[in-house]
This record gives sequence, C-alpha cells and structure tokens, in this order.
Amino acid sequence: MSFVITIDTDRWRAHQDTVRDAIAATGATLVPVAKGNGYGVGNARLALEASRLGADSLAVGTVYEVAEVLEAQPELSVLVLEPFTLRERVTAEAWLALAAHPDARRVIHTIASPEAAADLAAMATVESPRRVVLEGLTSMRRFGMTEDQVAAAITALAAHLASGAVQLEGLALHLPIATPEEPRIGSMAMLTNDDSSPTPVIVGSARVHEVVAWGLLWPTLLANLAGPADAGSLWLSHLDDTEAQQVRAALPDQDVRLRVGTRLWLGERSALLVAASAGELTPL
Repeated sequence: MSFVITIDTDRWRAHQDTVRDAIAATGATLVPVAKGNGYGVGNARLALEASRLGADSLAVGTVYEVAEVLEAQPELSVLVLEPFTLRERVTAEAWLALAAHPDARRVIHTIASPEAAADLAAMATVESPRRVVLEGLTSMRRFGMTEDQVAAAITALAAHLASGAVQLEGLALHLPIATPEEPRIGSMAMLTNDDSSPTPVIVGSARVHEVVAWGLLWPTLLANLAGPADAGSLWLSHLDDTEAQQVRAALPDQDVRLRVGTRLWLGERSALLVAASAGELTPL
C-alpha cells in the first residue's frame, strides 16, 4: 500500500512564516531541520522551503542525507547532526566520499569527541577547509563531550583553526524534549570553582540552565584561540520561544541558532492530507 501527502501550500507556508517570525522575535536565528524522509515531504523540498524562509543553514540527520540537500539548494550551509567519525568503516567511507564532494565547504561537521576532532583536523587543509561545531554533553546524554573533553578538542584543533584549515562555527547542544528534573550544569561548576566567582542567577527551565551554563563557559574556552569564524554561536535544539528569550537575556552577546523540525514542517496538521492507495484524504 502506498501513501500520498497532499499539501495546502498556502496554509503550510503561512505556518512556516509564523514559526520563523516567532523565533526571530526571541532574538534567535532559525535553522530548519530536514532528515529521514523529510517529514514525509522530502529533504530536497524542505531545503527549498528553508531558503524561502531566509535561512542560511539547514540541519540534516546523517551523513547519508547531505548530498541530496547540497544539490537541491546551492546557497545553504548544511549542518550534520550525526557526529563525525572515521572509527566505523561504512560511515567512514560515507564521510570520506562527502569530503570529496565539490560543495564540501558548505558542510558543517558535528564533533563529539577529541578523537574525532583530531581525525577531522588530519583531513583539513587551507585549500579544503572543514567547518565544525563542537557538541557539548547535556542531560539527554546521547552523545557529546564533557567540558574537559571540549577543551581537549579545542586543543586538537587549535593549530588548524589558526591556519584556517578548520573553521569553528560554535557549540552545539542537543537538549532533551522533556524538561529534565535537574539540569546538567558541569560547566557552571567550572565557572564557580573559587570563592571569587559568584554563581550567576539564571531564570528559566532546567534546559535554560544547561544552555546558559555552557554559554558562560564557552567564551573562556575560546579565549586563547586564533582565527575562529563564528565560534560564539550556540546551535540548540528543543527550546520553546520563552526559553529562547531567557537564553538570549542571559547571553546577550552570543548568537543563538535554534534547530527546528517537527514544529516547523508539521505544526499545522490541517495543511497536510494523507491518502492510502485506496482511501480517502485524511488529516496527517
């Protein structure tokens, strides 16, 4: 049995515009997410819609989804949410093939271990630079580095950042969908490990506390670097608009980029009708 999605384009796009404008009102920047089957619409179509929304970057789930998006929309940078690795043969082959893509400069790699940072640095040259975000560990605990590991990754990349062979785009944090009872604020402990550093007052949810703790530490980790590009950016997931405003209020000097998928593409369910091969159209 096959399924067909019929889209009320005007209603669908009006909802997208509403989401984009709401995020802009928080002071954050929208980073649309396209992954898997493109939320039933296709990643190539979503790349075109991302450009219509004025986005300068798009996030995809895995290395296997990048080429389609690069070819569909030549103006977008593409953030790969799956961490970069050369430690598993099949995935390594996919990353190496992507490195040879003519538009590889548009790819932003997620680095989730110091070893991955060293492996990527070994592939990078000034003529063929690699763009990266460093993934910090959150209470989701799916992947990501502790504060000490982020510092080690920065050390592994430092000479390549100075030469321009690696371009650091910022810190990525994948937060849990459900608000944790207790935030993971290891970075806050690093900031307040002496009596002269008062604990900052943070207003908001546990997710907000996690982001702000990392955001306060991030500039100190970058302080001695030469040549970072937009390294102050925080690439975040699963914050609502109120939380985004609270993060921006606590970190007014840092660029906040919100990765949004389901809310953006499927938030107006009445704009999407699904039919089976022998059935009537029904709302998604």
